[in-house]
Amino acid sequence: MRTMDTKNFDNVVKTMFDAAQEEFSSRVWDGVQSAMAAAKARRARIIFFRRTAIAVSAAAAALLLVLWTGLFSSTQTNSTQPYISDATNLVPEHSPEGADPVAANSGREGLQSENNLLAQAVRESGPARAALVNKTVAAAQVAQVAETIEEASVAEVVAEGSADATQAVQAAPEAQVSKNGKEITLEQLMMEDILAAGKSIKDNPTLSFGGNLQSNGISSSQYVPTRKRAGISVPTESTVKESGDNTYALPLSFGIGVNIPLAKRLSLGTGLFCTELRRNFYGQYYQVYDDGSYDVYYGDVHNTVRYLGVPMNLYYNCLEGELISLYVYGGGAVERALTNKFRIENTPDDLNFNGKIHGLQYSVGVGFGIQFQFTNTLGLYLDPSVRYYFDSDQPKTIRTQQPWMLSIELGLRFNL
Repeated sequence: MRTMDTKNFDNVVKTMFDAAQEEFSSRVWDGVQSAMAAAKARRARIIFFRRTAIAVSAAAAALLLVLWTGLFSSTQTNSTQPYISDATNLVPEHSPEGADPVAANSGREGLQSENNLLAQAVRESGPARAALVNKTVAAAQVAQVAETIEEASVAEVVAEGSADATQAVQAAPEAQVSKNGKEITLEQLMMEDILAAGKSIKDNPTLSFGGNLQSNGISSSQYVPTRKRAGISVPTESTVKESGDNTYALPLSFGIGVNIPLAKRLSLGTGLFCTELRRNFYGQYYQVYDDGSYDVYYGDVHNTVRYLGVPMNLYYNCLEGELISLYVYGGGAVERALTNKFRIENTPDDLNFNGKIHGLQYSVGVGFGIQFQFTNTLGLYLDPSVRYYFDSDQPKTIRTQQPWMLSIELGLRFNL
């Protein structure tokens, strides 16, 4: 008998709390929303740094691959999404015929379950609350999917109505509308909207900042002395003469460039860049005075030649993706030597001498490139190439001793 009373008591208590709901203040929901927003922001930062790390790792791998093998291959498919015009004001207020009632019920059930989970999350604390908040987000996603299904059903009705609108436009092709103070036909207006919608960000000019590192196949060259006649050969003007082997540093360039689209996949690139070439050797410096007398100094000589150049290249995009783009390019460059300085190590003070400069340096090159797109406006590019420098009567540098050079350019590119 006591057992039956206990069961009845349990049933009575259960019946009393079946429809019970716990009320909570709006500050609790604000706190949950703030936590969800912070988690979303953290996830966005993690995704950004992850993509950055992947792009830098891929660039480093491509650089090593070019240096060791000189070969590169990659395939990727490219898909484009059709442009869908805004038809929000065409959607009826009531649900159209043929709408899926199961999807609508799923949306309502998702929202109801979201509210129940939220109330339970308020009552819990610690890890249990975090788990329930995750369930709340999942319920909200279910409701959003259901709403998307309903909107797809509405879109079918809108599409049927748009077919009638198209027939009306074709029936009156000469109807005039005003745009920017100019009278145009409806067909012209529709064509302008289609062209504007299909324009890609990559059709815009780009601005790049980068550095170029060239190969050094001959880190040193042997000095070959020339046979002289009896007596002392004295130069008529101040000059530097070599009497030892040359060692060459890696050529280094920095510059700014711009790419101007010419066609769908073709663009023209130009800009301005500065190059520094260094070499060291043992030699002597003859300082000749106006009266014909001279002084000679022996020691290590450091020679620095700086060039300012203008490139002109054609770029062809082989593959365009949202994250990675591949292209090939080729063209030439014209450079002018700005300085040709010699520094002779001497005691107590070093001596400085400016060598002669004349003529222009011409070169041609071909290469390929890969660009990793971080955002719609910022990308990281890597451009390996092979370049040949013509004999243009320039100061002695690694280019005059090794006209074929392997170049690798790395930099940032901005879509304007």
